[in-house]
Amino acid sequence: MKQKDKAPDHDKELKDLRKQIARLEAASAFAGKDCEKDTFSALNYRMIYHQVNDAILVLNLETGTIIDANRKTLEMFGYPPEEITKLTIEDLSAGEPQKVTLSWIMDAARTKPQLFEWIARSREGKRFWVEVNLKRVVTAGNDHILAVVRDITDRKNMEETLRHSEQRYRDLFENANDAIFIVDSGLNYIDVNKKAIEMLGHSKEELLTMNILDVIPEEQIPRSEAEFRKLKETGSYEKFIGKIRTKDGRLIDVEVNSSAIMDGNRIIGSRDIVRDITERKKMEEEIIKAQKLESIGMLAG
Repeated sequence: MKQKDKAPDHDKELKDLRKQIARLEAASAFAGKDCEKDTFSALNYRMIYHQVNDAILVLNLETGTIIDANRKTLEMFGYPPEEITKLTIEDLSAGEPQKVTLSWIMDAARTKPQLFEWIARSREGKRFWVEVNLKRVVTAGNDHILAVVRDITDRKNMEETLRHSEQRYRDLFENANDAIFIVDSGLNYIDVNKKAIEMLGHSKEELLTMNILDVIPEEQIPRSEAEFRKLKETGSYEKFIGKIRTKDGRLIDVEVNSSAIMDGNRIIGSRDIVRDITERKKMEEEIIKAQKLESIGMLAG
């Protein structure tokens, strides 16, 4: 990125800032208790300034030129003190154009603090995510911009990992061979996959306005409610065999496995995996019928 020329008064600003600190640090040599208190405050400020874990930079109000920077800034960006003060804040960016950077500074100059994330670049060319907080301050009797910069690379990497993880979960959820219903504590559907839509014949929008009891035959409700109680007591129930009603009124045989969704120690819903076993039930009935006929034949023989 192109390095910007320093503002004509940059050296003067830096000297004024450092002279003020030097005066305060030297005050105890010839002053009384009040001056000693001011000196202690200045030294304390300086110690905190250099020991905090965030990079802190003092910027020219109009150009973004770096006037001063703490030790963490030098460590984070890899510049020695004599080089960092020859740069602008834009020189530490991995891609933000000058007009965007200056617009943030101008907004901060209008006493409107700015908080944003961007990709920074070190002296060696390493790119990393940072959170930048810009605020107008008065130092050495002049108005400046104070920039506090925090390395958030680990957080951004974690967010990216979670995003990929959520995407993988979503792919598995949507493409599962069984219907999956996500239900809240009031038994309302809050999410369903493609197979659930296919099984019941309702659109996703329709299902998200419905309740489990809307698709359960009335005579089955007592049995289903017993399973709901088991879920609350044990956190799950398995292989419940029952029926559900489709949009066109058909009743299909299903096997349901349910596990609780927890918020700490509190159950806030459930994941219900529902398998259509209509064909399996028919086959079982045919086998039973065949066995009965075979038994009758054996008796008749």
